[in-house]
Amino acid sequence: EWIGKSSASYAFPRGLTLSTRYEHRSGTPQARNVLFRGGRQIPTFVMNVEPVGTIRLPNINTVDVRLEKSFTFHRTHRISAWLNVYNALNANTVTAQTLRSGSSFLRPTAFLSPRIAELSIQYRF
Repeated sequence: EWIGKSSASYAFPRGLTLSTRYEHRSGTPQARNVLFRGGRQIPTFVMNVEPVGTIRLPNINTVDVRLEKSFTFHRTHRISAWLNVYNALNANTVTAQTLRSGSSFLRPTAFLSPRIAELSIQYRF
């Protein structure tokens, strides 16, 4: 498994800053499994029937963006406001799927979180 991250930031005049972050994660290795039934002491048992890594979730690529504006007054007082946008490209990557053999085999059960925006304000004195 691997992960790669890169980020960049640019400070514009008048206290405006724009930054971005890109992240790439490898997909999780998985294996098909089967539910066995019928024992007396162990009535059910789930077992992998393929080596782990036979199935892999798709790679996850996300882009996060931040815009920040700062104001200074009375020499030591500062107000900063920023807007963070997570998953800015609104990627819809599968992050979990059904691995049990049957009619729902490889059916997605979870996806990457949708685009989320966060607005924050900070006051320093």
